[in-house]
Amino acid sequence: MITFDELVTQPDEIDVDLQKDLVNYKKTPKDRKTLQYLRKRNRKSKSYWKSSINGTTKYVGIHKKHTYNSQGNYTASNFKRNRQSTSGAALTRIKRKQRIEMDAALNMLAAIQADESVHILCFNTFCSQDSEIKCKNYQPTCGSNNPAITQQRVPKIPLFGGDRLKWKKVSELSHKCLHKHPISSATKTLYLKANFMEEVEHLRRHLSPTKDNYNNARKIFHDKYDNKFAPSPLVSS
Repeated sequence: MITFDELVTQPDEIDVDLQKDLVNYKKTPKDRKTLQYLRKRNRKSKSYWKSSINGTTKYVGIHKKHTYNSQGNYTASNFKRNRQSTSGAALTRIKRKQRIEMDAALNMLAAIQADESVHILCFNTFCSQDSEIKCKNYQPTCGSNNPAITQQRVPKIPLFGGDRLKWKKVSELSHKCLHKHPISSATKTLYLKANFMEEVEHLRRHLSPTKDNYNNARKIFHDKYDNKFAPSPLVSS
């Protein structure tokens, strides 16, 4: 059983909590954003998102299709009674009793539906969190037993989506920062998959993390983009 006020204010309260959660997330220091922390925040944000959508949908559905009883509660029995089957006198009484609340509810609902910035921000944050989680999966510390090497991480190289004008810079950084880095070829393959997109999406999708696939991927990229006047077709390994 849920009261009218609870039903109406629930989506708005959830959106406020969601906004606070996202603000706190953005203020979190980078050194606290471990893989475990990011997954926890991801689940929490998605829980807010789901509750917000479900709460708004539930309110809209009940308000449009079901009647509101005089005790101020929606119950299971009310869910089965369509507004059109209720007598005119009962509807008049309900409308008179709850007119102010209903008007306020409709105004609140309109505001929630009109302002999608919270939902867009939430969606973008999910993407950001997912990217950070993938980045931590694809860029682990070096597996060497050498303490000096163990502290190293693969430097960031730009995402590459097939633009030949950007290929020279990406190629040079990839060779300097990735190819010569003292990590396994399997890890390098994962790193390639994390930084190549769009035109080479199918190559990312089908590459398994092996030494042969890393070498094959490098050959494919160089064969295709080193000579922009005679590009070869991109094929997956």
